[in-house]
Amino acid sequence: MKTIISKATKGLFLGIIAFLAVSCDKENDDAANLSLNNETAVVAPVNSTIVTGNYGNPASGPGSFGTVYLNLATGVTNTTGTGAWHVSFSGTNNLTINPASGYTLKYTAGYTSPLATIGLSNYSSATTASSLGLNTATTGANGWLNYNISTHVVTHVPNFVMYVSNGTSTYAFQATNAVGEGNDTGNRGVYTFSYGPVIN
Repeated sequence: MKTIISKATKGLFLGIIAFLAVSCDKENDDAANLSLNNETAVVAPVNSTIVTGNYGNPASGPGSFGTVYLNLATGVTNTTGTGAWHVSFSGTNNLTINPASGYTLKYTAGYTSPLATIGLSNYSSATTASSLGLNTATTGANGWLNYNISTHVVTHVPNFVMYVSNGTSTYAFQATNAVGEGNDTGNRGVYTFSYGPVIN
């Protein structure tokens, strides 16, 4: 006995298969947007993570905030420094970024393309820094965070890309949001980052 499939049913079936094939092919929004522009995704995948600083009293000094450690392969943070991590956040409001031992920290200011377009050539031409924190430049940027001394508001520096590499593995990361929580005697920073491995 032959099974007969109508033309309408066959068309619908093929349409569903095509839709699923296209949907499964999109690894993330950045990669999808890049394909439309005929660009190559070299940071893949691009993920997002939140670094929640420790509460501290600024009057007690930078040490009162402790340290937060971030693994740029997984997006996981901890406050003990155990396990694998690539950068740490210390100082007042945990805003000073330091590389892990064996890693080099670099940055590029004014990078307006998506993070997914970052390649190893961008890392090679970036500026090396021992640590990164507040932006003190009047033109351009030399830090990833702005602080308004009058309003006490913190904001991330847009288009500021940071990298860490040990010569074998290289990661790119970029702040997409920054807020301060608490009051004068007890506060913390909460920072959102996009991040991913640089694959070529």
